[in-house]
Amino acid sequence: MWLYILLIIVLLWWVHEHLFVKIIRFHRPTCPYCVNTEEEWKKFKRWALFSKYRCVEINLSNASPREQKIISQYEIKSVPTIMLLNPDGTATKYNGQRDCRSLIQWVS
Repeated sequence: MWLYILLIIVLLWWVHEHLFVKIIRFHRPTCPYCVNTEEEWKKFKRWALFSKYRCVEINLSNASPREQKIISQYEIKSVPTIMLLNPDGTATKYNGQRDCRSLIQWVS
């Protein structure tokens, strides 16, 4: 029984890691612009729930070692930064407005 549960968990993790496009928002809780755009990000996250996109947030003030590796790999120097990460590893930084409608247009 436990083996089947473990297999399902591993399968779900694999699907999440390899089939979905990730939209990563790098932020700091002390950044006024990050705080001001939080509501629009939440709207975008709700939209993305039923799409091929998975939203991820990385707090630069409290990043785990894995998150630190991502921050270094993509040379994140300022916040808020939003980036699209394809399953093949290619990444695109977003340079537009930080509102929900603009984000949806960008990923569509």
